[in-house]
This record gives sequence, structure tokens and C-alpha cells, in this order.
Amino acid sequence: MLANLLTRRAKQGSRTFFSALKGGKAIEPVKFQTVEDIAANRNDFYRVVSDVNNYDQFLPWITKSEVHEETRKSVNDNEGEFDATLAIGYGKIEFDYTSHVTYKSPETIISVSKGGVFFDELYSKWNIHEVTYKTTKVNYEVEMTFSNPLYA
Repeated sequence: MLANLLTRRAKQGSRTFFSALKGGKAIEPVKFQTVEDIAANRNDFYRVVSDVNNYDQFLPWITKSEVHEETRKSVNDNEGEFDATLAIGYGKIEFDYTSHVTYKSPETIISVSKGGVFFDELYSKWNIHEVTYKTTKVNYEVEMTFSNPLYA
């Protein structure tokens, strides 16, 4: 369900090679946002999205996902932060990056990665709201600035 949503929405955006090359200026960030009503309980949906260690089991192109447990800090039972390393791969191309993740269960997950090989910056945010017990409104946004215009 989640993988289908992300794959379907990712195909809707379009960019050309030359749109990333703004006369030698800095590379423009790529932004994407979707708001969907999902037929799932909010707590169940949050558990899936916050289970970073298993992203490689259900997200397309994620080949490795690992939370660095030594970085895990809790503010209280529902809030905290940690670092995680993900690898993205397609065919023989693969790269990894580390993100700092903050969360407030069961509503928000924010991930920020800076200074990677592929991205100068990658920001994503999940806002998860209960509509009914079996329906959840999900607002997902991502903004990425690629380190090379060829990647955009």
C-alpha cells in the first residue's frame, strides 16, 4: 500500500535535464508533496512509516536500512530522535546516506540528510492524522537538492 502510493506519486512529477541548470546558478531543489486518505488505522500506518529498519523490505529502490541504535534519544514515550543509514539502488548503481530522524508518535516523522554523495540536502516529513478509526489522512512532503545537476 505505502510503496504503491509513493511509486505512483513519484511518477507524476517531471523534470528535464536543462531545468536543473539555471545558467550556472545553484541547483534548484526538487519538491514533492501528496495528501492522501488511506484506508488504515493511524497507529498502524505510523508503525509502518516509523519502522526505518525495515524500509528495505517494502520501499522501492531502498536496498539497505539501518537505525543507529546508539544515537537513539527519547524525549518521552512518544517523542525522540535517531540517525539512520539508507542505501538506494537501481541496477548496479547504489549509494547510501545518513539521515537524522525526529518523531512524535503517532503524528509526525521528519528526516533530514545533509552533505551526502547524491544529495546536498534531503528533507522529508510525514504528517499523519486520524480521520476515523479506519481512515488516516497522510500528508507527505519531500524536498531534495541534488549534489550534481545530472542527478536531477
